[in-house]
Amino acid sequence: MKILFKALALIVLISIPAFSQVPTPKEIFEVYKQENHDELKKILGESGEKIDTDISLYIKALLTSDGEKSAAFLELLIQRYPRSEFTVAAYAGLYLYYLATENFRKANNCVFAVENEFPGADFEYFLDDSVSSGETDEEIQQP
Repeated sequence: MKILFKALALIVLISIPAFSQVPTPKEIFEVYKQENHDELKKILGESGEKIDTDISLYIKALLTSDGEKSAAFLELLIQRYPRSEFTVAAYAGLYLYYLATENFRKANNCVFAVENEFPGADFEYFLDDSVSSGETDEEIQQP
């Protein structure tokens, strides 16, 4: 009876994190576009900073101001979690980095990888990193 109770308790403890709500890549990207870095750090803390998960690697890449370090986080994400829901977002980030550094071959490889591995994925969504403040362009340009 004790063994059954311990097994049941273990199953419950293991399943609680599995059913907790994990933000999607699009939700995290929206927080980033709103420049809410404190919220990203909060999500990063909840995902476990000591263990590099796909979520934590993606958030670290977004928060890092150094392009090379950001690219390293994204490459690590793709290497460790090649079928993660964050992989398309990582390829988009690398695509932008490679375009900025004029490494067009690697930029094209990112596009090809998404087209081959994730057909129909919304790759373009993650290419728009403009600030999402809710204001129109007209309102922003006016003094």
